[in-house]
Amino acid sequence: DAGRVSLAFDETTDIADVDALFKVFAAGQTAPTVEQIAPSVQTSFPMERKSAFMTHPVFNAYHSEHEMLRCIKRLEEKDLSLVRSMIALGS
Repeated sequence: DAGRVSLAFDETTDIADVDALFKVFAAGQTAPTVEQIAPSVQTSFPMERKSAFMTHPVFNAYHSEHEMLRCIKRLEEKDLSLVRSMIALGS
């Protein structure tokens, strides 16, 4: 509705990012912090990812759904399946 905004965050977002976003929405007024709004929110993340994420070149090689579908089709064509290799057993 017109009175609400929904946001989604990933593992790279930290509490300071959310506080900065609150400042943007406050439009120059005093903005609340995450700790003021939801004191029960855990600000340390023990499950936070420390390793590299999606670093394989394929994740940056395709910039549209169409290009990705073409890649998947090429992989499919390389696959040897029973549909392509077995002898037809029809009458």
